[in-house]
Amino acid sequence: MKRPLLTGLCVAAVLGAAACGGEEKAAPGNQVDAIVAATSEIVYQCRAVESGFLSSPNTEALDRDVEVLLAAADEFDLDATFERPQASVEPETTLREQIELAIARLEGSCSPEQAEELQAAID
Repeated sequence: MKRPLLTGLCVAAVLGAAACGGEEKAAPGNQVDAIVAATSEIVYQCRAVESGFLSSPNTEALDRDVEVLLAAADEFDLDATFERPQASVEPETTLREQIELAIARLEGSCSPEQAEELQAAID
Protein backbone atom coordinates (compact mmCIF):
# COMPACT_ATOMS: atom_id res chain seq x y z
CA MET A 1 0.00 0.00 0.00
CA LYS A 2 2.80 2.42 0.85
CA ARG A 3 4.73 1.76 -2.39
CA PRO A 4 1.86 2.68 -4.81
CA LEU A 5 1.07 5.78 -2.76
CA LEU A 6 4.74 6.87 -2.76
CA THR A 7 5.02 6.18 -6.50
CA GLY A 8 1.85 8.16 -7.16
CA LEU A 9 3.15 11.11 -5.15
CA CYS A 10 6.47 11.07 -7.00
CA VAL A 11 4.76 10.96 -10.40
CA ALA A 12 2.46 13.81 -9.38
CA ALA A 13 5.42 15.89 -8.23
CA VAL A 14 7.29 15.31 -11.49
CA LEU A 15 4.25 16.05 -13.62
CA GLY A 16 3.44 19.12 -11.54
CA ALA A 17 6.93 20.51 -12.05
CA ALA A 18 6.71 19.84 -15.79
CA ALA A 19 3.29 21.46 -16.04
CA CYS A 20 4.48 24.55 -14.20
CA GLY A 21 7.59 24.80 -16.30
CA GLY A 22 9.90 23.51 -13.58
CA GLU A 23 12.94 25.51 -12.66
CA GLU A 24 14.84 27.58 -15.17
CA LYS A 25 17.61 25.58 -16.76
CA ALA A 26 20.77 27.67 -16.52
CA ALA A 27 23.85 26.66 -18.43
CA PRO A 28 26.31 24.57 -16.39
CA GLY A 29 29.88 25.79 -15.81
CA ASN A 30 31.49 24.17 -18.84
CA GLN A 31 28.78 25.59 -21.08
CA VAL A 32 29.13 29.03 -19.50
CA ASP A 33 32.80 28.96 -20.50
CA ALA A 34 31.85 28.01 -24.07
CA ILE A 35 29.12 30.69 -24.27
CA VAL A 36 31.40 33.46 -23.00
CA ALA A 37 34.29 32.32 -25.22
CA ALA A 38 32.06 32.21 -28.32
CA THR A 39 30.67 35.68 -27.60
CA SER A 40 34.16 37.06 -26.97
CA GLU A 41 35.48 35.62 -30.22
CA ILE A 42 32.58 37.09 -32.20
CA VAL A 43 33.16 40.50 -30.62
CA TYR A 44 36.90 40.24 -31.33
CA GLN A 45 36.44 39.19 -34.97
CA CYS A 46 33.87 41.86 -35.76
CA ARG A 47 35.70 44.65 -33.95
CA ALA A 48 38.93 43.73 -35.76
CA VAL A 49 37.11 44.07 -39.10
CA GLU A 50 35.47 47.34 -38.04
CA SER A 51 38.85 48.74 -36.99
CA GLY A 52 40.56 47.65 -40.20
CA PHE A 53 42.90 45.15 -38.52
CA LEU A 54 41.29 42.36 -40.55
CA SER A 55 39.88 42.71 -44.05
CA SER A 56 37.18 40.15 -43.26
CA PRO A 57 36.21 37.97 -40.32
CA ASN A 58 37.33 34.38 -40.07
CA THR A 59 34.08 32.82 -41.29
CA GLU A 60 35.01 29.36 -40.02
CA ALA A 61 35.50 30.73 -36.50
CA LEU A 62 32.31 32.81 -36.69
CA ASP A 63 30.33 29.77 -37.89
CA ARG A 64 31.65 27.69 -34.99
CA ASP A 65 30.93 30.40 -32.41
CA VAL A 66 27.43 31.12 -33.72
CA GLU A 67 26.68 27.37 -33.60
CA VAL A 68 27.77 27.27 -29.94
CA LEU A 69 25.34 30.09 -29.12
CA LEU A 70 22.51 28.56 -31.17
CA ALA A 71 22.95 25.19 -29.44
CA ALA A 72 22.95 26.88 -26.03
CA ALA A 73 19.83 28.88 -26.91
CA ASP A 74 18.11 25.66 -27.88
CA GLU A 75 19.07 23.86 -24.67
CA PHE A 76 19.10 26.42 -21.88
CA ASP A 77 16.82 29.10 -20.46
CA LEU A 78 17.73 32.38 -22.15
CA ASP A 79 16.99 34.42 -19.04
CA ALA A 80 18.61 32.26 -16.36
CA THR A 81 21.50 34.15 -14.80
CA PHE A 82 25.01 32.78 -14.53
CA GLU A 83 28.37 34.10 -13.37
CA ARG A 84 30.99 34.94 -15.94
CA PRO A 85 34.10 32.86 -15.29
CA GLN A 86 36.48 35.82 -15.19
CA ALA A 87 36.28 38.87 -12.99
CA SER A 88 34.26 41.64 -14.55
CA VAL A 89 32.44 44.80 -13.56
CA GLU A 90 29.10 43.00 -13.88
CA PRO A 91 29.76 39.31 -13.17
CA GLU A 92 26.15 38.20 -13.67
CA THR A 93 24.76 37.84 -17.18
CA THR A 94 22.27 35.73 -19.09
CA LEU A 95 22.46 33.72 -22.27
CA ARG A 96 20.09 36.25 -23.85
CA GLU A 97 22.47 39.13 -22.99
CA GLN A 98 25.43 37.25 -24.46
CA ILE A 99 23.53 36.47 -27.66
CA GLU A 100 22.34 40.09 -27.93
CA LEU A 101 25.96 41.25 -27.61
CA ALA A 102 26.98 38.87 -30.39
CA ILE A 103 24.09 40.09 -32.57
CA ALA A 104 25.11 43.72 -32.04
CA ARG A 105 28.64 42.95 -33.26
CA LEU A 106 27.54 40.74 -36.17
CA GLU A 107 25.05 43.27 -37.56
CA GLY A 108 26.27 45.64 -40.22
CA SER A 109 29.26 44.56 -42.24
CA CYS A 110 30.55 41.67 -40.10
CA SER A 111 27.95 38.95 -40.70
CA PRO A 112 24.35 40.17 -40.89
CA GLU A 113 23.06 36.71 -41.89
CA GLN A 114 24.39 35.19 -38.69
CA ALA A 115 22.99 38.11 -36.69
CA GLU A 116 19.55 37.30 -38.12
CA GLU A 117 19.99 33.61 -37.31
CA LEU A 118 20.82 34.39 -33.68
CA GLN A 119 17.96 36.90 -33.45
CA ALA A 120 15.53 34.21 -34.61
CA ALA A 121 16.81 31.92 -31.86
CA ILE A 122 15.91 34.37 -29.11
CA ASP A 123 12.61 35.69 -30.52
